[in-house]
Amino acid sequence: MLDIARAYLEAKGAFNSEPPLIIAKTADTIAFKTVPDKMKMTIAASELVTFASQFRRNIQHWDGASVPINAISVILTGSGKNKDSSVRAVRKIFKESYSTLDAARSELAKEEAKRLAKEAGESAWQPFYDSVTKPAPIFISPTTEAGLVNHVNELGRYPIGAGLLYSGEFGNELAFSMDMIDNIKVISELYDLGEKEVKNTKGKEFRSEQINGQPVNALLVSSPQFILFEESVNKKFKLEFMTKLARRCNFCFVTEFLEEPEFATMEEYFDYRASIDTATSGLQQELSSEFSAITDYQIPLAGTPISISPQVKNLFEAYFKYNEQVAQYTLSPSSISALVRSHLQWKALKLAGALAIICCSEEILPEHYIDAIKFCEILSQDMEAFEAELNKLPYERFADYIQTIADPVTGKATIDVH
Repeated sequence: MLDIARAYLEAKGAFNSEPPLIIAKTADTIAFKTVPDKMKMTIAASELVTFASQFRRNIQHWDGASVPINAISVILTGSGKNKDSSVRAVRKIFKESYSTLDAARSELAKEEAKRLAKEAGESAWQPFYDSVTKPAPIFISPTTEAGLVNHVNELGRYPIGAGLLYSGEFGNELAFSMDMIDNIKVISELYDLGEKEVKNTKGKEFRSEQINGQPVNALLVSSPQFILFEESVNKKFKLEFMTKLARRCNFCFVTEFLEEPEFATMEEYFDYRASIDTATSGLQQELSSEFSAITDYQIPLAGTPISISPQVKNLFEAYFKYNEQVAQYTLSPSSISALVRSHLQWKALKLAGALAIICCSEEILPEHYIDAIKFCEILSQDMEAFEAELNKLPYERFADYIQTIADPVTGKATIDVH
């Protein structure tokens, strides 16, 4: 059955190794030569899905469920590899679009403030806007469980807007902050169908509201060293992925470390740095205009579900069977890698929904789902590679750790045993 499913998908072009065009173009706005293509594409896909989720156009699944378009992405890469700078580079192309979205959300908030002022018999609506109806920000850092749920509740007040939880130090947060564990629990609960029941507290002022069909996104980036070499963090990582994240996240493990070119003079270095700033300016402007037009088209349609073509259902079933067979016969059944592989068809469906939104299509078409499979396959073996590092014996991890702190010239490493 594995060969049959693979042959079917190959005939549809799912395994031709070419990344989806819009993801590749968006990734190309990251000009840093120290960032591998795979990491660029993972950041690009995360930001594209986050953008598409702003319109809250859920997928009308064939079983009757309303599936939000959202993504959780985890990237492990070396320190000093332009993680935050890469995210900022991609986000530039959405700047005008988010300004338009914020203006639309602000207008809805003003109308709500005016309604509340009228009900209260007040002539001034601005105080109600400032204290009650002002829209919540889209991008947030890790917070408490109650803070994250409250943020989702606030975004849900209006039909436009979806949040993105971003951490550039995921490993550190996992080690020292219970908030990250709580945040993982919330985003995992909300990932599938965007639903969360009310948490009944003693005081009504601290009680959350029920969440229904609302997309929530997350981009968690970290250096792998802390996760690999700190035993307590290693255990937390395994637990959180086995129980929550493996089924739901796009996982990127960067093993390719690219260095800046050698420079003979400082003038060469200055030219190199200047080229990074200017290399993608034309592409950024092109994509910014495209996404602005998409925003204008999609805002009036906010909240309207999109459908799935019958051919996509067949592709989904074929990819499900392929992933099931790969997980069963080529991976350890109890591994995190098997969990990641056996749920790729769902991640592909959500990404396909985002691609349909970006194409201004009212239906997820076969080409959208094929493109989504292509992206999923780019990352399909990353957890297997990381899990091999994660499950090394203590003496093997110690040897690897020594290599990370050794002097590159002498090959010697010094450890303070105190």
